Amino acid sequence: MPVFPDEKISTGYTWTQKTPVDLPSGDTTTASMTYKIKGTTQKMGYNCAIIEYNGTVVLPLFRDPQDTTAFEMVDWIEMSGILYYGIDIGTFGQFRGAPPGQIPSAPSSRAESRSLAAPESESVNELQSGQS
Repeated sequence: MPVFPDEKISTGYTWTQKTPVDLPSGDTTTASMTYKIKGTTQKMGYNCAIIEYNGTVVLPLFRDPQDTTAFEMVDWIEMSGILYYGIDIGTFGQFRGAPPGQIPSAPSSRAESRSLAAPESESVNELQSGQS
């Protein structure tokens, strides 16, 4: 999940999050994900930021010394998609099937203290139709 930058962010803001990953070989590599705020929308009655993501997730599999049939490997997975961030409730999700007040809040994190705001000139309808 993205960690929001320290400054106020709005529609169009892009940032890259890099995470070091230890490999079974003893080397270290970097997983990298780029995020872009695409706008805002309503999901299940919640005001949400639309966040596009694109990057690589690195999943190392370490051999268990007790299992002689296991092996070590590393998966590099290219990912892209859209996340919805509940601005007022401070959590990510698809917001499907959960009525307001029943979506669990995110644990205390920097995300809760960051402000996401679309420029005042953009309405939800303009963002959804691709106009801005």
